[in-house]
Amino acid sequence: PLKSIYGWTLGTAKALYLLRKIKPKLVIGFGSYHAFPVLVAAKLLHIPFVLFESNYFPGQVNKVLSPLAKKTYVCFEETKRHLKGQLQTVRLQQLQKKSQPSLSSTHATVLVFGGSQGSAFFNAQLPKYLSNSAAAIQVIHITGREDLVRAVQKLYTHLPAQVMAFVKEMRPLWELCDFVICRSGAMTLNEHIYFKKPALFVPYPKAKNRHQWHNALFAQEVIKGSEMLEEPLDKKTFLDAFFKVMENKWTMEKNICQYREKTVSKLLLEEILAYV
Repeated sequence: PLKSIYGWTLGTAKALYLLRKIKPKLVIGFGSYHAFPVLVAAKLLHIPFVLFESNYFPGQVNKVLSPLAKKTYVCFEETKRHLKGQLQTVRLQQLQKKSQPSLSSTHATVLVFGGSQGSAFFNAQLPKYLSNSAAAIQVIHITGREDLVRAVQKLYTHLPAQVMAFVKEMRPLWELCDFVICRSGAMTLNEHIYFKKPALFVPYPKAKNRHQWHNALFAQEVIKGSEMLEEPLDKKTFLDAFFKVMENKWTMEKNICQYREKTVSKLLLEEILAYV
């Protein structure tokens, strides 16, 4: 606690110096602890600030500072119940469509990824589980690590799979796939809704404040377009949930569409530009 207080005090002092020098018209906070000193400095200098919360369940910084913000932007209407002050639901701008990888049109396509750093569980176990599913599927698997591509590819026995370390643009893969198996970070949750793809979420167990668990539970129980599993899990548990997603594909897509239609929101970029 003392170290944190010292860090925030020092950070606020540095932020005061920089804000006086830069003289911004607006400061935008995205909820991390690193933003706290800057936002406090902005308040002390009477510079307006807005907040953006991309997760279903907000972090502590946004919860504490939302009453002081000019406005707090959220991605989900349900998030507003955890915040105070002026609140506005927004949506994120999607990038332009790019070319798609070539895959068979006779198999359902499953997109597997564990986030920017990959996932030991996703890379070591999911190829084995999916290869034993006997389902008419093909897989696009993003490992998050270049040195694992060949090893993960070998694990996909008797199953068409394209394994790659990274991709610069996720949109073509979201558009191409039929199902997604992934973590449940804020951006992934938004993409799940935007692209209307049924998902099997496996929350990152070490995420701060269990925000990925809250996101996955929200997607399963409110949006009703996904299933959620927690690590560790065995092959039977995984395949039971996976087949449930496959069997309920059309219902889940319909539920996601209905959620999108009832959620009226503006573009975040348009809202921010209105202040400057």
